[in-house]
Order: sequence, then structure tokens, then C-alpha cells
Amino acid sequence: MTKILDIAKGLLASPIQPVQTLPSSDGSTIFNYGDYETVQFPKGKMVCVSVQSGCTLEHMQQPCRFCSTARYRRFKKSLSGEMIASQAILAFQSTPKLPGSPPLKVLFAGMGDSGFNPGGLVDAIQILQAAYPDNPLFFFMTTIGAPRRAFGNLRKNIIEAYDEGKIQRRSRIVLQLSIHAGL
Repeated sequence: MTKILDIAKGLLASPIQPVQTLPSSDGSTIFNYGDYETVQFPKGKMVCVSVQSGCTLEHMQQPCRFCSTARYRRFKKSLSGEMIASQAILAFQSTPKLPGSPPLKVLFAGMGDSGFNPGGLVDAIQILQAAYPDNPLFFFMTTIGAPRRAFGNLRKNIIEAYDEGKIQRRSRIVLQLSIHAGL
């Protein structure tokens, strides 16, 4: 646990910096890290982070209709928990202060499918819990559930992390299954 706490303190002091920060016309901000990106939404403390550089689903005949990653960015790697958590930390630090301790919402729905990086997600959740011990945390994991093994590994890793106390009971986790293309 002290290792996680040390990583969280380090990222709070100096998160990984993006190559470029781009304001969007809708008020959101895009943090471009070169191989992956993050979107900070304009209202509240919500951020959409990438879990991979590129997309592992590029081989599908019908990649996700709502996302262009598989069509334009070949898969390079799964991101570490530290890289994933750092995206959220930088975006939260860039958000104007809100009164009290608002819930922090992290959508693991940027670049890449959550089902293909369950270990990175569990590590990122632990780091964010250590970084923001006084805030309620909500995590949204998105997967298309293909192949079934990836979906099963994600579910298994999350349940095991809860059982082992790695994910605190105060954190809410929502698993979103996106059914939009032939699997």
C-alpha cells in the first residue's frame, strides 16, 4: 500500500504532461499525449481517460461505429496504471475548484477497450483512491465484451480487487457493455 501511496503523491506533485492541450468548442479540454489522449468535461469533475495507445480491436471487420481509434490508430500498448491515473489527476487539477468534496468521475472509455487492460485499471483505481481519499469516486469501464475472455478477465480482476481490499468499498464501479457491432 505504501508503494501506491508514493505513486499517488508523486503524480499529484508532478503528473505526466501532455504534448498539447486543446480547448474544445463545447467547453471540454483535450489533453494530447501523442499516442493517447484524455478529455476533461466542462461541468463537474469528470474525465475520460485512455487505457491503451491505439486499439486492440483494429482487426474487426466493423470497428466501433462511435469511435475512430481502431480505424486510424494501430494498437501500440496497454497503458500502465500510473499512466492512466496521471491522466485523471492532471485533468482534475485543471478543473476549477468546486465547493466541498464533489464526486470524481473517471470514464475508462477514451482510447482502447477496458476489457483488454484489467490490470492497468485496477492499478489506476488504487492510485486514484490514494490520491483523493476524501472524495467519492465513480469509475465507469466500457468494453464491447469481445472476445468473451477479455470481458471475463475484467470482471474477475475487479471482483478479486474488491475481495482483496485493493478497491475500497466507497468507490463505485459501473461496467458498461457496448453492443454495437457484430462480435
